[in-house]
Amino acid sequence: MKKRMPIYISKNGRDKDVENPGCRTATCSNDPVHACNPVGFPRLVWEENEPIEFVYTQGRILQLFQWGRTLRELWMDGRKLPTSQDLDNLGPSWFGISVAEWQGNTLVVNTTGFDERGWPDQFGHPLSFDARIEERYTRVNADTID
Repeated sequence: MKKRMPIYISKNGRDKDVENPGCRTATCSNDPVHACNPVGFPRLVWEENEPIEFVYTQGRILQLFQWGRTLRELWMDGRKLPTSQDLDNLGPSWFGISVAEWQGNTLVVNTTGFDERGWPDQFGHPLSFDARIEERYTRVNADTID
């Protein structure tokens, strides 16, 4: 498996590895959203604090994000999270490759295979292709996931 180094993204002239936290425009930042790219994951989930709709279908859950009218797939058909050669063959994705399962009333989602151009937060911290992120959503009642 090829080893990839995370891409540090910045236009701060003094320190090439640190994003300028005060800059939110294309003139002083190379935030992917300024180039009309997706906001990426996990930034999409928490940064905008917008509603997320969960749509259950056969073998997967679709997450519909109000911000940017974005769709994310959570596979629930029993497949495992890809690793090594399988992950290299699939290639990177702005939202990664996600598999999910219910553990009691908690939906556990594991994601890997991120596009390294994406920012996990608004500060430009790196996120490698091989990173793994786990999310947990708890079903509070028939209509609410927290």
